[in-house]
Amino acid sequence: MSLGIKSVSDTLVRLGVDASEIRPVPSMFLGSLSLTPYQVAQMFQTIANSGRQADLSALRSVVTVDGEVLYRSLPKAQQKVPQQAAWLTTFAMKKGVEEGTGRYLNSQFAWAALAGKTGTSNDTRDSWFVGVDGREVTTIWVGRDDNKTTKLTGSSGALRVYSDYLRARIPEKLTLPWPKDISMIGFSKQSSGALELDCGSQFKLPVWDEGGKLKASCDNQPKQWIKNLFDW
Repeated sequence: MSLGIKSVSDTLVRLGVDASEIRPVPSMFLGSLSLTPYQVAQMFQTIANSGRQADLSALRSVVTVDGEVLYRSLPKAQQKVPQQAAWLTTFAMKKGVEEGTGRYLNSQFAWAALAGKTGTSNDTRDSWFVGVDGREVTTIWVGRDDNKTTKLTGSSGALRVYSDYLRARIPEKLTLPWPKDISMIGFSKQSSGALELDCGSQFKLPVWDEGGKLKASCDNQPKQWIKNLFDW
C-alpha cells in the first residue's frame, strides 16, 4: 500500500495490460486481475526483454513453398519500464526457478538458468506458469470451462506442462545482459545471525547511502565498519 495502487496500476499498463482490466483495489497486489494468457504473455515479454515491449502477433511470417517471404511481422520494441527494474524482476524469477516454487524445472534444466513465475488462484481454480528461456516467453494456463477447482497449483499443473514442452523443444540458456547502475554486494551470515559484508567474496563493489555518500567498500574500509550494517 505504501508503494501505491496507482503506481502499480500504471506500471501494469506500461507492461502491456489493458487499463480497463485493472480494478484499483488492494487485492490487485495479490493478482486479482482477470487476464488472458495472451495479456500475461505480453506483460512478461516486456519484463524479460529488458523492459522493451514488442507487440505480440499470432502470425510471424508467410512463406511460399519456394522460400519466398510474402509477409513477416517485424514489431518495433519500445522501452516501457526501466531496464534495471525489468532486470531485477527477471533475476527474481530466475531465483524462483532455482530455489522457489518453480524449482521442479531446476532439477531437469539447471543448465538453462531459466526464469519463471507460478500462479494459483482461489480454490485452485486456475493454474498458471510463465517460463522464460533464452529464446522465448511461454505462458500456460490450466483451468476448467465450468470454473470449478482443478485441484492444481501453478507448480503442480501449468509448470508440469511447461516442463513437458521443454523436453520437446530444448530450451536455450537464459543470460541476462547486465544493466548499468546495478551492483552486487556479497554478504556472509555470522554466528549471531547478523549479516556482514563479505570482503572475501567475488564482489568488490562499494555500498552507498541514499544521499550518494560512501558507506562501505571492501577496498578502503575496515571490516569492523560492518558490525552495524543495518543501522543506516
